Amino acid sequence: MLDYLKIHNFALIENLEIDCSERLNVITGETGSGKSIILGALALLIGEKADSSCIRNGEDTCTVDALISLPPDHSLLAWLRERGYECEDGALLIRRIIRKAANKSSIYLNGQFMSRGDLGFIGESLFDMHGQSEHQSLLRQDRQRAILDSYARLDASAFRKAYEQSQDLERRIAELQASIDTALRDSDYMQFALSEINRIDPKSGELEDLKAKIHAASQHEAISQSLGDCSSRLKSSLESLYGASSDLEKASRLDPGLKDYCTRLQSSMVEVDDISQSIVETLGSMSFSEEELDSMQGRLSSLQRLYKKYGGTYESVIKYRDDAQLALSSSDQREIELSKLQKAHKLLIQEVESLAGQMTQERKAAARSLCSSIEENLHDLGMGKAVFDIQFSSCPISINGADEVCFMLCANPGEAMGPISRIASGGELSRVMLAIKTTLGSSDEIMTMVFDEIDAGIGGSVALAVGAKLKALSQKRQVITITHLASIARLADKHFIVSKSTVDNRTYTNLLEASGEDRVHEIARMLSGSLDEASLSHARSLLGEGASAL
Repeated sequence: MLDYLKIHNFALIENLEIDCSERLNVITGETGSGKSIILGALALLIGEKADSSCIRNGEDTCTVDALISLPPDHSLLAWLRERGYECEDGALLIRRIIRKAANKSSIYLNGQFMSRGDLGFIGESLFDMHGQSEHQSLLRQDRQRAILDSYARLDASAFRKAYEQSQDLERRIAELQASIDTALRDSDYMQFALSEINRIDPKSGELEDLKAKIHAASQHEAISQSLGDCSSRLKSSLESLYGASSDLEKASRLDPGLKDYCTRLQSSMVEVDDISQSIVETLGSMSFSEEELDSMQGRLSSLQRLYKKYGGTYESVIKYRDDAQLALSSSDQREIELSKLQKAHKLLIQEVESLAGQMTQERKAAARSLCSSIEENLHDLGMGKAVFDIQFSSCPISINGADEVCFMLCANPGEAMGPISRIASGGELSRVMLAIKTTLGSSDEIMTMVFDEIDAGIGGSVALAVGAKLKALSQKRQVITITHLASIARLADKHFIVSKSTVDNRTYTNLLEASGEDRVHEIARMLSGSLDEASLSHARSLLGEGASAL
């Protein structure tokens, strides 16, 4: 429900504040005074596009603020919480700022930035605007279907659960099928890769060992030459060491203190002799084969190509081999799983189609009753020959079922019946919505109804009937209406008078919450355009009747 509206520098409005009633709010005033400007500002708060042309002349920005209160069980609160908006006690403070410099607007909900898309969703959830504004949700077929479902009190939870499950299965089937298709496309390559890896059969650390062996083989001649020279020198050295040992032995017999040197020299001779023998053995075992070197180089080349193709390391090659084996071995299992999912999906689709068919039957049954009630209300609202119907057409099953719904109207005898978006005028469309909302009672969540000149082209008993319907509707939801008829204005729970004034060559739209004699004078003006005693007396009489209807 709209509790409060504040407008600053919008069109002809410099500053304007409205404290709204939760029931019937009536806005009146001379033609051209700016009544519809107020509804235009309200439209900005429910998602309408805006540009800098709406900013009051000579100003840089305009702002529109609204305070909206929601009951604690309203579904919009859960939607807002899911998106991170804070709404303490169900209060929504919406602000929209339009800037001339950037020709852009900023939107805030309780101080948090909000997109125009989210604002539009909020607007559609809380307001129905009808008349001169383009914001007429009744013209959209999805809204028409929602109205019918609300009237039918349609419980679509089972259908929607089954439909969402079927959609989830469809996604899983598509993903699994894509995985199988990919595996089939890649299977030949994976088979080749497995064969190649298994044929070469790399070993951990083998690459580094091969490189070392090849390096050694390529230096065979130089190593052999150096070892041969070393062996010759060691033999010559041993001969000298034997002579030195003999001399030292003679000296130690003369001087026992030299005995330790003899022992140390003999140990060195044993070590040198051992090294010499080992080198001789190494030289004897060394062989050089061009075929062996070619073989090692071929193996090295094969390993290097394998590593380059499958990740660059031994570990990556082994992982690729294991993954390929797993993919090929699980292909049959995926086929079995796909078959199971397809069978489950087929059964679920049958359930979805059955539930959609039940929804269609419930909708059509409710449509007959709804059409009858709406026609009856239209006749009361001065459209005595109007015929209202709801046309059904099949559509691909979606989250809303298998039905497209179109509200059809024949406003006058002899005219063709057609969609209300094409047949109904602005005033007729407002009366159609009034008839619908009167029929629906309190079965939908739209909290505020806004009618711009719902009384266009009517008078007399029809105007009385429109007023009575508006009054009845306001007992269940908030109503805001612009009217030129005193018979409607007299029923207001709050009556606002819009006027236009000029000060210092600037034009201003002003608003007064009317009461007492101000209201008497406004009703008198609406009755006759003058404030003579007869019109004032008639106005007081009407207001007395209106008060008794409150």
